[in-house]
Amino acid sequence: MKDVKDRLIQQAHLMLELHQTLLGKGLKSKDIAKALSIYPSAYSSLINKVLPQIKQLRPPVSDETIHQIFATVNNVSATRTRKKLPVFIDQLEELCQQSVQARSQNRRSYVDTLIHNSPARIMKLLKGTYACYYLSSFGYRIKREPLMISYSPINQSFLIRKGNNHSPAQYEGMGYVSNNHLFTIQLQEAHILTPDNFVAHFHLPPSYSDSLNMLKGIAISMSNSYLPISRKVILHRLSGSTKMSEYEQLETTFFQEDEGKEEGIIQYLRDGASFMEYVPIPHPNYDVSDLQKEQQVVRLV
Repeated sequence: MKDVKDRLIQQAHLMLELHQTLLGKGLKSKDIAKALSIYPSAYSSLINKVLPQIKQLRPPVSDETIHQIFATVNNVSATRTRKKLPVFIDQLEELCQQSVQARSQNRRSYVDTLIHNSPARIMKLLKGTYACYYLSSFGYRIKREPLMISYSPINQSFLIRKGNNHSPAQYEGMGYVSNNHLFTIQLQEAHILTPDNFVAHFHLPPSYSDSLNMLKGIAISMSNSYLPISRKVILHRLSGSTKMSEYEQLETTFFQEDEGKEEGIIQYLRDGASFMEYVPIPHPNYDVSDLQKEQQVVRLV
C-alpha cells in the first residue's frame, strides 16, 4: 500500500512536468484536455489544485490526506484519477514525442507557412495565364482548359484558378514554392456539394526565369468514377496577363483522337502511359487473385 502511495506522488511529479513541456511546445491546457478526453475544467482542477498538493506530500501518506486533497474540488474523481494517471502519462509522453507546434492565432498552419515562405521573386515570375493540358477521365480524351496564377493583395498570397465560366468545372486554390525547383498547386472544385481536390507538382527548370514557356508536372485528383487518378499535366504559358476579362474568353477543349496531331503537347500526352488510375472491379475477398483480375481489366481498358 505504501508503494502505491509513493507511486502516486511520483506520477504527480511526472504529469506536471509533461504538462509544462507541452505548454512550452505551444499547446494550451484545453488542447491537452481534449487529447486526454477530459473536460477542460476538470483538467484545470487536476493540474492546478490536485496534483500540486500531491506533489508536495512526503511519505508516509495516509488515505485520509489524499481524500482531503481531492475533496477540495468537485469535478475530479479520486478513484478514477488514480486509476487513469498511468494512462494519462503515457498519452502525454506520446504528445511530447510528436512534433507539436504552437497553434495560437499568431502562428500559421503548415500550408500557410509554405505559402508565406514561398520566394516572392519566383512566384511573381509564375504570374500569368496558361493552357492546362492533361488526360481527362471523361472519355479519356486530352483536355485543354484555362488556368491563371494571380496575386491577391487582400489575402497576400498567389491564387490559382483552373477553368472558367465556359468550363465543365471550376477550381480555386493556392500555389506555393517549397524549394527553388518545385512549384505546387492545391485546388478544390467550386460550386459543388462533393468537390474534387486537384493537387499538382511542377518542376521548375534552372532556366525557367529567363524563358518561362512551359511547366511539366504530375497531378493527383479524382477520376470520373470518383477514384484516385494520377496523370501528367502540362502548363503552357499564354501570357503574363491576369485580367479576368481575358481569362473568361478562353475555351475548354476536349481533343478527339484525330485532333491535335500538329501540337507537340497533345502528342506527348498521348504517347506512352500518361495516367495511373484505380480500377473499380468487384472484389469480395480482395486478395492476390483480385489484383490479377484488376490487371486484366486495365489491359482491356
